[in-house]
Amino acid sequence: MRAMRMRSAVSGCRIRIAGAADAAHHVSVRPVNVACALLVAGTTAACVADRSLLGPSAVIVPDVARISVGSGQIFVVYNAGVREFTAQAVGRAWSECVRLDTAQPADNSVRVVAIARCPGLVYVTADLGAGRSPLVAAVVIE
Repeated sequence: MRAMRMRSAVSGCRIRIAGAADAAHHVSVRPVNVACALLVAGTTAACVADRSLLGPSAVIVPDVARISVGSGQIFVVYNAGVREFTAQAVGRAWSECVRLDTAQPADNSVRVVAIARCPGLVYVTADLGAGRSPLVAAVVIE
Protein backbone atom coordinates (compact mmCIF):
# COMPACT_ATOMS: atom_id res chain seq x y z
CA MET A 1 0.00 0.00 0.00
CA ARG A 2 1.40 3.39 -0.91
CA ALA A 3 1.32 6.45 1.26
CA MET A 4 -1.49 8.88 0.53
CA ARG A 5 -0.92 12.56 -0.08
CA MET A 6 -3.52 15.17 0.69
CA ARG A 7 -3.48 18.82 -0.22
CA SER A 8 -5.26 21.01 2.28
CA ALA A 9 -7.39 24.03 1.49
CA VAL A 10 -4.46 26.19 2.56
CA SER A 11 -2.12 26.74 -0.37
CA GLY A 12 1.24 25.03 -0.05
CA CYS A 13 0.40 22.65 2.81
CA ARG A 14 0.96 19.00 2.09
CA ILE A 15 0.35 16.23 4.56
CA ARG A 16 1.67 12.74 3.91
CA ILE A 17 -0.01 9.84 5.67
CA ALA A 18 2.06 6.70 5.88
CA GLY A 19 0.34 3.41 5.22
CA ALA A 20 1.17 0.02 6.69
CA ALA A 21 3.24 -0.85 3.62
CA ASP A 22 5.56 2.09 4.29
CA ALA A 23 6.47 0.75 7.72
CA ALA A 24 6.99 -2.77 6.35
CA HIS A 25 9.30 -1.58 3.57
CA HIS A 26 11.16 0.91 5.78
CA VAL A 27 10.19 3.83 3.58
CA SER A 28 10.99 7.09 5.26
CA VAL A 29 8.07 9.38 5.97
CA ARG A 30 8.61 13.12 5.80
CA PRO A 31 7.47 14.92 8.97
CA VAL A 32 4.17 16.73 8.83
CA ASN A 33 4.45 20.46 8.55
CA VAL A 34 3.21 21.28 12.04
CA ALA A 35 2.28 24.87 11.21
CA CYS A 36 0.08 23.74 8.31
CA ALA A 37 -1.51 20.99 10.37
CA LEU A 38 -2.38 23.44 13.14
CA LEU A 39 -3.78 25.91 10.62
CA VAL A 40 -5.99 23.25 9.03
CA ALA A 41 -7.13 21.98 12.45
CA GLY A 42 -7.86 25.53 13.64
CA THR A 43 -9.85 26.33 10.52
CA THR A 44 -11.87 23.15 10.91
CA ALA A 45 -12.55 23.89 14.59
CA ALA A 46 -13.66 27.43 13.72
CA CYS A 47 -16.16 26.07 11.21
CA VAL A 48 -17.93 23.99 13.83
CA ALA A 49 -17.49 26.42 16.75
CA ASP A 50 -20.85 28.05 16.00
CA ARG A 51 -23.20 25.78 17.95
CA SER A 52 -26.29 27.22 16.20
CA LEU A 53 -25.30 25.22 13.13
CA LEU A 54 -25.49 21.99 15.09
CA GLY A 55 -29.05 22.43 16.39
CA PRO A 56 -32.41 21.97 14.69
CA SER A 57 -33.58 24.59 12.22
CA ALA A 58 -36.28 27.09 13.09
CA VAL A 59 -39.67 26.34 11.55
CA ILE A 60 -43.11 27.97 11.51
CA VAL A 61 -46.14 25.69 11.74
CA PRO A 62 -48.33 25.66 9.74
CA ASP A 63 -46.47 27.15 6.80
CA VAL A 64 -49.65 27.45 4.71
CA ALA A 65 -53.20 27.90 6.01
CA ARG A 66 -56.70 28.56 4.70
CA ILE A 67 -58.83 30.71 7.03
CA SER A 68 -62.50 31.62 6.68
CA VAL A 69 -63.60 35.17 7.46
CA GLY A 70 -64.36 35.37 11.17
CA SER A 71 -62.06 32.44 12.01
CA GLY A 72 -58.46 32.33 13.16
CA GLN A 73 -55.34 30.23 12.93
CA ILE A 74 -52.45 30.03 15.40
CA PHE A 75 -48.94 30.00 13.93
CA VAL A 76 -46.12 28.72 16.16
CA VAL A 77 -42.36 29.05 15.67
CA TYR A 78 -40.28 26.16 16.98
CA ASN A 79 -36.53 26.10 17.73
CA ALA A 80 -36.06 29.89 17.81
CA GLY A 81 -37.15 32.99 19.65
CA VAL A 82 -39.31 35.49 17.77
CA ARG A 83 -38.66 39.22 18.07
CA GLU A 84 -41.77 40.28 16.17
CA PHE A 85 -44.56 38.97 13.94
CA THR A 86 -45.63 41.08 10.95
CA ALA A 87 -47.99 40.63 8.01
CA GLN A 88 -48.11 41.66 4.36
CA ALA A 89 -50.88 41.21 1.81
CA VAL A 90 -50.91 41.06 -1.95
CA GLY A 91 -53.31 43.51 -3.61
CA ARG A 92 -54.61 45.09 -0.40
CA ALA A 93 -53.42 46.46 2.96
CA TRP A 94 -52.93 43.50 5.29
CA SER A 95 -54.76 45.26 8.14
CA GLU A 96 -57.93 45.23 6.01
CA CYS A 97 -57.71 41.41 5.71
CA VAL A 98 -56.37 40.08 9.00
CA ARG A 99 -55.69 40.98 12.60
CA LEU A 100 -52.59 39.72 14.42
CA ASP A 101 -53.15 38.70 18.04
CA THR A 102 -49.82 38.10 19.81
CA ALA A 103 -51.39 37.67 23.26
CA GLN A 104 -51.27 33.88 23.05
CA PRO A 105 -50.58 31.45 25.90
CA ALA A 106 -47.82 29.75 23.87
CA ASP A 107 -44.46 31.46 23.43
CA ASN A 108 -43.38 32.33 19.90
CA SER A 109 -46.90 32.21 18.51
CA VAL A 110 -49.37 34.52 16.85
CA ARG A 111 -53.08 34.13 16.14
CA VAL A 112 -54.14 35.40 12.72
CA VAL A 113 -57.83 36.32 12.56
CA ALA A 114 -59.42 36.82 9.14
CA ILE A 115 -61.60 39.96 9.13
CA ALA A 116 -62.24 40.29 5.37
CA ARG A 117 -61.56 38.45 2.12
CA CYS A 118 -58.31 39.26 0.34
CA PRO A 119 -57.72 38.91 -3.39
CA GLY A 120 -54.26 37.38 -2.87
CA LEU A 121 -52.12 35.75 -0.23
CA VAL A 122 -51.37 37.20 3.18
CA TYR A 123 -47.84 36.53 4.43
CA VAL A 124 -47.13 36.19 8.14
CA THR A 125 -43.45 36.82 8.92
CA ALA A 126 -41.58 35.88 12.10
CA ASP A 127 -38.51 38.06 12.69
CA LEU A 128 -35.89 35.92 14.44
CA GLY A 129 -33.37 38.73 14.96
CA ALA A 130 -30.16 40.02 13.44
CA GLY A 131 -28.28 37.53 11.32
CA ARG A 132 -31.22 35.12 11.12
CA SER A 133 -33.46 34.59 8.12
CA PRO A 134 -37.12 35.36 8.80
CA LEU A 135 -39.72 32.59 8.65
CA VAL A 136 -42.74 33.16 6.43
CA ALA A 137 -46.13 31.47 6.35
CA ALA A 138 -48.81 32.01 3.67
CA VAL A 139 -52.50 32.48 4.40
CA VAL A 140 -55.46 32.28 2.03
CA ILE A 141 -58.57 34.12 3.25
CA GLU A 142 -61.89 32.61 2.12
